[in-house]
Amino acid sequence: MPDVGTCMTRNALRPANRRMPDDFTAVHHIEPTPTGATVYPPPAPNVRFACVTDPTRRHAYFLATAEEDFDRLVAAYQREDDLTVTPFETEFADPTIDPTVYNETRVWISHARQENDGPVMVQVGSVENGQWVNWNLPAVPRPPVPVLLRESVTQAATATAPNDALAPERIADAVAVLRKAQEGDQDAHQDLAAYFPEYEGLVMQTDHARYLELAARAGLVATHLLLLQSGGRWLASVDTYTADLGMPLASVALGDYASRSEAVRETVRAATDNGWALAPEHEWSDFDCGGGEIHIPIHARPTH
Repeated sequence: MPDVGTCMTRNALRPANRRMPDDFTAVHHIEPTPTGATVYPPPAPNVRFACVTDPTRRHAYFLATAEEDFDRLVAAYQREDDLTVTPFETEFADPTIDPTVYNETRVWISHARQENDGPVMVQVGSVENGQWVNWNLPAVPRPPVPVLLRESVTQAATATAPNDALAPERIADAVAVLRKAQEGDQDAHQDLAAYFPEYEGLVMQTDHARYLELAARAGLVATHLLLLQSGGRWLASVDTYTADLGMPLASVALGDYASRSEAVRETVRAATDNGWALAPEHEWSDFDCGGGEIHIPIHARPTH
């Protein structure tokens, strides 16, 4: 598992809904105690929770920090135009409703503060497309996904269903526009909506082998295989960003797999069979720092 320092150095490369405040130490996982019993190391601070989402509410992170650092955490996320942060008190923080979540988080932050200087933030869990992909309190069963996030997925799926397929005869044109958009052409960036609408809430379905072949031939850069654990399955896509990794541009579905190993094997095969070279494994990034989401950089092979 990557250490906290490694996770934080990746912050600048993350898309908007993966960012963490730079002035916080982000701790993503807690190890269970041998007995499973809660022990409070002094001091045990009061804590508060926040939910950070992208505009579609299909991606959500549940974060916690000490009460005295909470306003600072909220202010950090409010500076991000493409994120929304809201206090998330009722479900997690009210001891009369679910004291185990509150108490385990309190213990976790107390330990983290002893090991780190400055404000500490922990990631209690994350939701993708209406399902938990991470729940980081091993002593506490994960709660139901908040209704608001489940409803958002249903509404987004209904709104985008007619546009979720890219006809094979349009792939070449889509790749040409995508390449220009990567190079900074603003007109091309706007034109992408005709091929990959609402990227953050939509993964396009098409002839992915043909797409990979043409994209490799066009020399696309800053492209990743994305493997995302969701509902016991592994969903895979090839995701393309701007050349500086600052903004996602397009996503094409590669498959739906029963296990991590199968997803890695099949997506790696799809890429290498169709003109791509993978980055060495030590450059593969687990942006959740916990195993539920893997980004594998891929690069078009030189065509000399």
